[in-house]
Amino acid sequence: MSIQEQLKKYLSDFLNINSDDIKKIQIHKDLRKLLKEKLEFKGNKEDEETYSFLTGSYVRNTAIRPPKDVDFFIVLNEQKYGNLSPIQLLELLEKTLKDIIPDKTIFQQSHSATIEYDEEFGIDVIPAFEVNEKVYKIPEVVDSNESWLKSNPKIHKEKLTEANESSNDNLVPIVKLLKAWKRDKCDFIKSFHLELLAVEILNNSKIENYASGLNVFFSNAKNYIDSPCLLDPANNQNYVDSYLGNDERKKFKNIITKEKETAQRAVELENNGNMDSAIAEWDKIFTFNPEKKKFIGEKYTHEKQLQYPENLQYKIKITAKLFNPTTQTYKENYYSNSRKLPKGWKLKFHVDITHVPSPLTVYWQVVNTGREAELANDLRGNLLLDEGKNIRYEHTKYKGTHYMNCFIVKNNVCIAKDRFSVQIR
Repeated sequence: MSIQEQLKKYLSDFLNINSDDIKKIQIHKDLRKLLKEKLEFKGNKEDEETYSFLTGSYVRNTAIRPPKDVDFFIVLNEQKYGNLSPIQLLELLEKTLKDIIPDKTIFQQSHSATIEYDEEFGIDVIPAFEVNEKVYKIPEVVDSNESWLKSNPKIHKEKLTEANESSNDNLVPIVKLLKAWKRDKCDFIKSFHLELLAVEILNNSKIENYASGLNVFFSNAKNYIDSPCLLDPANNQNYVDSYLGNDERKKFKNIITKEKETAQRAVELENNGNMDSAIAEWDKIFTFNPEKKKFIGEKYTHEKQLQYPENLQYKIKITAKLFNPTTQTYKENYYSNSRKLPKGWKLKFHVDITHVPSPLTVYWQVVNTGREAELANDLRGNLLLDEGKNIRYEHTKYKGTHYMNCFIVKNNVCIAKDRFSVQIR
């Protein structure tokens, strides 16, 4: 099998959106109609698609399986809602969505209101006002600071289409491959940032195949990491990579440097005709077998290693619920690697092991990361014995991406494990 065939197979088997995914995504159509009945959009029925339209990776054909979310804009009547502040506009949208779908978890994000339909899928609704034919303004709320951000997702799609055509139609599948890599190796990087970075590096490059394009990306990406430098194509005053802190930039650069060396070895082996060894090198970057993906992220020095051999005979799943101070109960579901939580929130983690035969031992492990935890001298990574109910209570404390690991040990062998990711803002 050639490298191109291997990468195409990986895309086809695990990454490209399939018919089941499309069926799930189509739920946005009914939601847009319901919103139009509750809120006053700009325009009228004849130009409905002009003022309520899909955006994001699905429209740009860079979404990967499973689709985590789908985004759409609603362009509202500014005469009616223009006096609202960004926070007030998001609050109005959140309230309207809760009236429409009272049985779903709905919450605000910096630019949108999000509906979580299940553990894997949600919809982001972005309210906007039209400034002119080329620019929309959308709310931006970060840590109670509010402003208006000017952008246009239609321009994002146009720019990507142009760049893809200039790369012999190789850019879009390469972006999908990079998004899968990001999900496994550096999920603190935003998908849109990664997509723009790929466009910046590969645009107008006559890429012959996926491997050569990936090699060019990893060889050059380090030049775009040290400071904000990627401008929004629709707003030359907005740097899309300004969200990264110094620690995250350093970490991202270290990961890129390692992948660059691996990609270069893979290309050299392919050029020498050693296909099996070349595929093995690319596997270090992408991990073609999905069963191996759970724990391939960077190991932190303070993360203690379970001192038992692995023979994973069973599958387990960590679930979590958020504490509601009003009802004094853990009620709302929280999903791994979903929305960023504020500091001070309580969570209850649970693992169902009723299908695993006793006797056994359950270990929990909290791994926190980031500069705040480090400065507080509160880095955690010890293995903790379960107290008997397969439940672990924790609370959010430091900014960063943190993990809850669970290991099931039987007869001195780890027979099952799972990881749950929590992002704290």
